[in-house]
Amino acid sequence: MEFGTGYFNAMDREYFANDVEPESHGHNCGDHNHTQDVGVKAGDLGMSFQVGMGSARDVAGIASKIRAGAKTIELGFRGTPGGKSSAGNMSPEYFGKLQRQALREAATVNRVDFTLHTNVGVSGLAGQTQNGFDKNSKERSLDEIKRAIDFAQDVSHGGAIVVHTGEKGRPLSRAKWNTGDEKLPSFMNQYKNKFESFEGESRSAPVELVDSRTGSYVSRYQPGKGMQRPKFKRYQPGTPEWEEFGGKEYFDEENKVWVKPDDYIDYLGNKVTRRSDRVVLFDKDTKDFKTEYYGEDEARKDALEMEENARNFIKKYGSYNDNPQAWDKYADPYMFQDGIKNAKSLGSIKVDVDSVLIIQQLENQAAQARGFVGESVQQFDEMAKSLKELKKAEAFYQKLDDSLPEDEKYKLMRSVSDNISRMLPELNSSKSESVIDLIKKEIENKKSSLRFMQNRSAAQSAQVAETLETIKYIQSSEDYALNEAFDSYARAGIHAMRKSDILRNKKKLKKDIFVALENLFPEAYGSHPVELVKLVKESRSVMAQKLKDEFGKSDKEANKLARNHLKATLDLGHLNIWRKFWKSDPSKSVEQNDQNFDKWALEMVDYMAKEDIIGHVHVDDNYGYGDEHLAPGEGNAPIKEMIEVLKKNGYDGELIVEPGADFDLDKGAFSSLSKAWKYLGSPIGGTMGSFANRGAQSWSNMQYGHFGQNSPAYFTFGSYSPSEDFKLWSGVPLD
Repeated sequence: MEFGTGYFNAMDREYFANDVEPESHGHNCGDHNHTQDVGVKAGDLGMSFQVGMGSARDVAGIASKIRAGAKTIELGFRGTPGGKSSAGNMSPEYFGKLQRQALREAATVNRVDFTLHTNVGVSGLAGQTQNGFDKNSKERSLDEIKRAIDFAQDVSHGGAIVVHTGEKGRPLSRAKWNTGDEKLPSFMNQYKNKFESFEGESRSAPVELVDSRTGSYVSRYQPGKGMQRPKFKRYQPGTPEWEEFGGKEYFDEENKVWVKPDDYIDYLGNKVTRRSDRVVLFDKDTKDFKTEYYGEDEARKDALEMEENARNFIKKYGSYNDNPQAWDKYADPYMFQDGIKNAKSLGSIKVDVDSVLIIQQLENQAAQARGFVGESVQQFDEMAKSLKELKKAEAFYQKLDDSLPEDEKYKLMRSVSDNISRMLPELNSSKSESVIDLIKKEIENKKSSLRFMQNRSAAQSAQVAETLETIKYIQSSEDYALNEAFDSYARAGIHAMRKSDILRNKKKLKKDIFVALENLFPEAYGSHPVELVKLVKESRSVMAQKLKDEFGKSDKEANKLARNHLKATLDLGHLNIWRKFWKSDPSKSVEQNDQNFDKWALEMVDYMAKEDIIGHVHVDDNYGYGDEHLAPGEGNAPIKEMIEVLKKNGYDGELIVEPGADFDLDKGAFSSLSKAWKYLGSPIGGTMGSFANRGAQSWSNMQYGHFGQNSPAYFTFGSYSPSEDFKLWSGVPLD
């Protein structure tokens, strides 16, 4: 601040209801280090709006918003593929060459930059549908990103392409970052089990698994429900083997292995290593086979046993790639899952607990089908024997019938053996049919029954085979979704890279085009900071690998390109919505719990910044329940503190104000922007008159004045200084 220059400071930094701060004694200049200024200039703040909505229904309407004061404008699209406008829902292709040229000229004249928000209907790039995950849906979503990238190449010449994450829904209380089942930075240990959608969510929220071959759901189940399964025989108290060996290890002579307590054993006391060979414990008292409850705790123990069995199997036979014949012959179906079959080391073998519960369901189904097959086979054998006897009887009685006089043939009925009589249910009741006719009729009945049993048995055998085959390809829906998403984001990043290269070669590139994954709502994957970091980093890894494999890039260059073209959009308002799922400490006050949540939010921002993923920021506020898009400072999100954390970590990208409520309750979108300038203490100066005769203009007077209007104002936009010197804040009509 210099006196006598005709400029006064940042609209008096009015953070209070009065026009001037009490400490200023009527003066509005000097160093205001005591304010909550976080170093945000007016030009750091951009604004977003939906193309085709409200006054932005045409190029002139969009241009009017460009000229209104924001340094960066984020254009959002809502339209469906094909470009046709429906109720204002335009897509990038709705803009032809002339319209795109007009937007470029408006941006150039007003020295404005564009960023883009892809179709808000895209929520994650895994291709999730009601029935699972669909490759066509995934490609359609990816096409939406490519359309926006192409538009950015043509119009904005660089910048962020914001895309919503939300790869799949998942219960918050069962998320690995919440349960402690995922390796995380140590400071996050204090936040274990701090989020829950509703009381009892971990027991009642459904868990979904998919077939990795198709992406379709194999099963959905509620973890708290559990199931009944056969109780398999183990070397435990109550078994004859336990009584014989006293609970000590004994040697299995047949398999040449030692049997330890709790090992599975068969009826002969031999050790069982394959799940399919386990035998059901027989209760001598009830003369029945035993069953037992099987829930998450049992599945967790089972998962550890399966992992250990898989490690022992690989030690004995080698990996699948080394010895596929042994795997096909001896391996249990569950060992073919990705976490075992493609594990990089014995230590990385992992069996998911959710998968184990579904495996047990499928094994129950297979066991039931096997029972039908066994029953059918037994009946089939008995009926086949009966058929052979009937065929012999038919030949015998036919020969006898041919040798008897007509008046003595009635004696045949009396000569039928007891065995054949039992197989002819109509023998005693029939008076008109001969014994030979009855035998022939029963032969046809037996043939028909055999065909039915054969078909039923074959169908049940096929069901067993299909069930066991399905077990091989069971995968957590989250793992499947993430693998699909990593691939999609990587491909989108490569598309952004290639379009950036075109602009660079033409010397038109303002900055690299990059795909910016936005944390959406807590109910869907990608919204939690840990998930967002994983999405960005793993997608970068996949992109880097593709660049090395398909483009011949070096490891260093591939990683750099992936980092440049895949980043995150941190939406501060969306982060605040986690507040409603925060499990409060009943021993603390409401204020203390709110402060604890704010602490979590700030630490998460710091974590994401240090992980080097943030390339774009949305600034909007709410009260922690929904995404109302209040102006910054009008809700309870610690917006200023979060921005301060970003700045301390070196963030120098866009801060895009996303208007919402002000469209209805205030003068429109620019009210949100002007409120943000005021809230963050963004410097703006005036050029008319001296400090002495002009007096300080307060934010109270100005925010409902010229901001958002198309006519020039006497004051200038401080963010244009010093890099652009002081320029008039004026709109230059294109026409």
